[in-house]
Amino acid sequence: MWNKRNKHSGFTLIELIVSATILAVLARSLVMVSSGIDSLSQTGGSLSFLQQQSSKAQRALFSDLRNSGFMSIDGRSFPHVFEDGVPGAGFAAHAYAPGIQVATANEFDFGAHRAVIFLEPADMDDNGRPDMDLDLNGTPELDGNGDGVLSEEWEDTQAWDVNLYRVDPETGLVWNLEEVRYAVLDGPNGRTYLERWVGGVLDRRVAHGVERFQVETPVETGYQIPTNALRITLFLRKTDSDGVTYRHSAQWVIKLQNGDLE
Repeated sequence: MWNKRNKHSGFTLIELIVSATILAVLARSLVMVSSGIDSLSQTGGSLSFLQQQSSKAQRALFSDLRNSGFMSIDGRSFPHVFEDGVPGAGFAAHAYAPGIQVATANEFDFGAHRAVIFLEPADMDDNGRPDMDLDLNGTPELDGNGDGVLSEEWEDTQAWDVNLYRVDPETGLVWNLEEVRYAVLDGPNGRTYLERWVGGVLDRRVAHGVERFQVETPVETGYQIPTNALRITLFLRKTDSDGVTYRHSAQWVIKLQNGDLE
């Protein structure tokens, strides 16, 4: 006759096998869930990083270019846009070795590096406002002594130097002749950076992980943008520790202070 198992009896072999199988399945599920969470976390972190770098570049470019303008000074036209580190006539000092690209010809972020050189309004008296020649007599009215009064007196205009600044004869706006350049170069750590150069000297590295920087003038876009604007396209990429590559791109149209609006 078959006897019922009492409260002191142990698990049968079948029960142990079933229990072990269930535990193994649960453990494997937990590992897969954990792995999935790690993967999602890494993906989110990489994309967030690229978006952050893109935002940094956007803030810097908008801050600079919105104050710039289309102009011709000493036979050279600004802004000057060029490819692969080879500038046009009169801009030889801006030649550089472009950052190394990872993208291949069949990828959307592949293409020539472009750079842009432009000028910004002067602020010789550091009052936070562009300097102006209000009476168009060739000398700007400044507040060099900080008393809140603009004048052409020596105590206010000590910083004025015709070799460093230029007055627009039509608008009276004073331009700083120290040229600003944005371009993608390799950094000392092997990463590619969008760099801001002023007067031939590195000012700062604006963003990294930049695969390609593209600047287009109205003519180059077939006048898809206003004639007082530039179109900027930024491509970024990052490869994580598992070898997965993440990409991000952004495009902006930035209006400058002036241009041919006909």
